[in-house]
Amino acid sequence: MDAALFSRSRRKYRLNSAQNLRKHRKQLITSHLAAAGYHIPIIFITACPDEGSRTRALKAGAVDFLEKPFGEQALLNGIRSALKLRDEEGRP
Repeated sequence: MDAALFSRSRRKYRLNSAQNLRKHRKQLITSHLAAAGYHIPIIFITACPDEGSRTRALKAGAVDFLEKPFGEQALLNGIRSALKLRDEEGRP
């Protein structure tokens, strides 16, 4: 393999690894918190939305998933959902 091809392959691998990390980070955070017994209402805010990330985040326990740019009302709705969930669970 010549040096230029090797360099491009390494760069592509690093880029793919970074994209995969960003893609799955949302699920990892909520999953680890839930496994540790923490039930914190989480509202994900992202500039790079995709339906798979949204689905994974919500399945992992996110209260809402907002895509930038979002309006004030969307954020307020997410906060209300988080507070409602907290009240239903009887937490302070």
